[in-house]
Amino acid sequence: MARPLILGNSRLHVGINSKGEWVDIYYPYVGYPNHGHRMSLGLFDGKKMKWMKDYKVKLSYLEEGPIALIENEDVKVISFVHYLKPILWNRVINPKNLTLFFYHDLHIKENPFKDTAMLDKKLKAIIHYKDDVYFAFSTIPSFEQFAVGIKEWGGLEGTWRDAEDGLLSGNMVSHGLVDSCLGLKSKLVDHFMVVANSFKDLKGNLIYAKEEGFNKSLEETKAYWSSWLSSLNSLVNKKLLNLKLLNLLKRSLTVIKLLMSENGALVASTDFEIIRFGGDNYNYVWPRDASYCAEALDSWGYYDDASKIFDFLFPLISEKGYFLHKYYPTGNFGSTWHPVPFIQIDQTGSFLYFFWKHYHLSKKIDQVAKNWDKIVKMGKFLEEFRDRNTGLPKASWDLWEERKTINTYSSCAVYGGLLACSRLAEIMGRRDLRDQFLKASEEVREGIIKYLYDERLKRFIKALGDERVDSSLFSIFYFEVLPPKDPRVINTMLEVESKLSVGGGIARYEGDGYFKVSEGIPGNPWILTTLYLSIFYSEIGNFERAKSLIEVVSNFDLLPEQFNPITKENVSVLPLAWSHAAFALALKKFLSNL
Repeated sequence: MARPLILGNSRLHVGINSKGEWVDIYYPYVGYPNHGHRMSLGLFDGKKMKWMKDYKVKLSYLEEGPIALIENEDVKVISFVHYLKPILWNRVINPKNLTLFFYHDLHIKENPFKDTAMLDKKLKAIIHYKDDVYFAFSTIPSFEQFAVGIKEWGGLEGTWRDAEDGLLSGNMVSHGLVDSCLGLKSKLVDHFMVVANSFKDLKGNLIYAKEEGFNKSLEETKAYWSSWLSSLNSLVNKKLLNLKLLNLLKRSLTVIKLLMSENGALVASTDFEIIRFGGDNYNYVWPRDASYCAEALDSWGYYDDASKIFDFLFPLISEKGYFLHKYYPTGNFGSTWHPVPFIQIDQTGSFLYFFWKHYHLSKKIDQVAKNWDKIVKMGKFLEEFRDRNTGLPKASWDLWEERKTINTYSSCAVYGGLLACSRLAEIMGRRDLRDQFLKASEEVREGIIKYLYDERLKRFIKALGDERVDSSLFSIFYFEVLPPKDPRVINTMLEVESKLSVGGGIARYEGDGYFKVSEGIPGNPWILTTLYLSIFYSEIGNFERAKSLIEVVSNFDLLPEQFNPITKENVSVLPLAWSHAAFALALKKFLSNL
């Protein structure tokens, strides 16, 4: 599992695997649907064909924006998606003048059946299409060979096999399980892919790409991302950050933006490969994860981008006032392993809390006013979804979505959500609701301290009936239940560090078996859990420890969900949006508290 390079804009998103092949192609939403399967580059020296998967490949970002450099011993490839148009450019620098073959194997609309591929002589391009999704592939200079064929059917392997002798058949059209290949010999080749929802728009995008060309598209894209990230350069100028941390900060904010669709839907990850391990993936919008990402954007002044996330999420609130488990980028309900009624109460609470923080920074009062009725509905649901004896929220799925319990993290998020509603009610001139929500929040807070703090252990516990240490206990100070320097918080976080430290990072909780790489450890270290401990240390003024935890993750180019505590290699999906959000937040807290 891994997509060490991702490229894109808010409509076309491309993931590159560890072999330098273009494997995930999402359009028109980031994360849905995935039309990709395998696009690769073949190199023929007159005797033998080698594909990208046959080489040792070096992958990196060429510029501070999403412009990739793919290198092997024979060629270099500069790959990027135009900042605005649905166009993928791949420039191949071919000093040995090998014959180049560009292979295209699509699964349009996430399945390989009923596709058509054909040569359009007039457009000088290979077209793939199904229903309302169209792709075109071409090269500058124009390709000298082509083939359209059948793959994985009746003993046919595809046009990549046709290319193995250095000559393509010239077949012009196929349907069903199709693929295609283009070939030419030149020391510099610009290969490009355009996408559209109609043939008319495809033709327009193709003409635009040919007229624009690689160089102009690259300069425009570099200028866009340089401008978007320019406000961060002063951090180095003021000697607040070294270049390594600044580059990872820029990459983190860029990744968050790359994982967000035009409509504001921000998916957890676009690494499709994890689907092999359970038949599903992370290509969904979790309201909680997206809200943390909005907080990260807000913390660095990207208020308009954060606003889009909240604008996408507000209409998804159920009639009763809570979020469901997760959503497709279209806004439809995603897959779930939770039984009806799908309540994971922390998502509603954290969304409200981070929306309040968004307003506090951005002062976008119109956004509050527009969604005021929904805010009230959500606040009243949080108020009602409680046990009257303890004041705590009723049992709900925990942060890790594994156990239905009355747990500390969810209780803290509900407290934060009710507190946010009270503050927003004050802004809207509703003192009655301000007092109502404030009273409810205080009852939750009292319940947290009475029932979820263990006097014997001198720390907070994971959940009622579960005394284990859990990294999510950072929520006690993060949602303002208690200040970071409160002795109960300090004791809890020190125990988190003591019990969950592994490989330089922090595991989720004692006994975490998710992708666990070896016995004798509490679980794999996660990026976000490591960084929330850093935030705690920044809050209490231990900046040396805070920075050391930030530096634990600073050797990654993109941040995964977890990492192997022994080899330090990424584990599970790469990249993960929340990991990058946590890095941006930890760095901001470290700098602001210096």
